[in-house]
Amino acid sequence: MNNLATYPWQTAYVSAILEFDPKNLSAKTNEAVRMKKPIKLGGYEHRAIQDARTGIAMLTAEIDKNLRN
Repeated sequence: MNNLATYPWQTAYVSAILEFDPKNLSAKTNEAVRMKKPIKLGGYEHRAIQDARTGIAMLTAEIDKNLRN
């Protein structure tokens, strides 16, 4: 896989998306959304963070749904 990360947190985000074990997902998603410095609201990184959070929420909902079945 090519490293296409633009921001430092994106590597952790990709790792969370590719995680198959639900027990490991929480720690990986927490690392992916951790902010170490302020960002400009409305900037490119802010939009990337919003997209990542949406993706993680969708993934978490799907895992929860599958665990209930």
